Amino acid sequence: MMEFVRWWYGPGWVHLVRSSVQRVRGLALAFSLPILIRTLFAPWRRIISYGSKSFQDSMRAALDNFISRFVGFGVRVIVMLAAIVLIILSSLLSLVAVICWPLLPIVGIGLIIRGLLPW
Repeated sequence: MMEFVRWWYGPGWVHLVRSSVQRVRGLALAFSLPILIRTLFAPWRRIISYGSKSFQDSMRAALDNFISRFVGFGVRVIVMLAAIVLIILSSLLSLVAVICWPLLPIVGIGLIIRGLLPW
């Protein structure tokens, strides 16, 4: 029992903090936030039109390129917002877990004593 208590309030708590930090970093890497920011105004899926020598074809190509960049911007902004929301949620849940970690054994014993948690 003492080994469990020693682990819980020592290496177990440190492991929880490290894994929480890794989880947040992993989310940032999974969504590739630096790449999304760097390519925010890049065309969607690199779809680029090239106009020919006529003015009408050049204007059509410019409009196509503008639409492609607009779609790329919209998709990247939505993905970045989703990433930010998930990173904030993960950070908050990790903070709650780190704060509650030392209290969990005490709460478990209290629930057993009160008869709310079966032994």
